[in-house]
Amino acid sequence: MPIVHQEDGFTFKIEASFVGPPYVYVTKGKGFIIIRIGDPQTELPHIDRHKGVSKDDLDYADNIVRTYQEKYLSIWERNH
Repeated sequence: MPIVHQEDGFTFKIEASFVGPPYVYVTKGKGFIIIRIGDPQTELPHIDRHKGVSKDDLDYADNIVRTYQEKYLSIWERNH
């Protein structure tokens, strides 16, 4: 999975070959968060699964994906 963003200890990756809905795989330390990207016109990003991260980290990662939603969706579509 290529890294598409890094910030404050978080690494954001997109798995373009995944057949299902587009998502961002976020890691911080030993924890992870999977956030579905959604569609800027109809659906906000939402957290699908997570493990080993705090509520603050969940909120932070969710905010980053919301901020870059269009960019991440574009990356996924170009590589899918």
